[in-house]
Amino acid sequence: MARYRVELKSTVLIDIDESKFTEAFMAEYRKYFDSSFYEISQFAEHLADLNLREVAENGDFVEGYGNIEERGIKFVGWPETNTQAILRDGKPI
Repeated sequence: MARYRVELKSTVLIDIDESKFTEAFMAEYRKYFDSSFYEISQFAEHLADLNLREVAENGDFVEGYGNIEERGIKFVGWPETNTQAILRDGKPI
């Protein structure tokens, strides 16, 4: 049995109405979900991860965000993923 190491690079496009990410919303999110989220870019990264794992799609209710369309979030198109096998049994391919 061979062991492969495969690298994945994914790209998710998200439109975010930043005016809906008020300090009050972000403070409440930090209180209940993740105390390290201070920048909208951190929310974008989190949303991209949720979208890649098919946890969040347009029109969904997402815990911490509510209805994402009402929160001003829209995923644009489908995520793109590029893969490349780089090692086989620890040796470069």
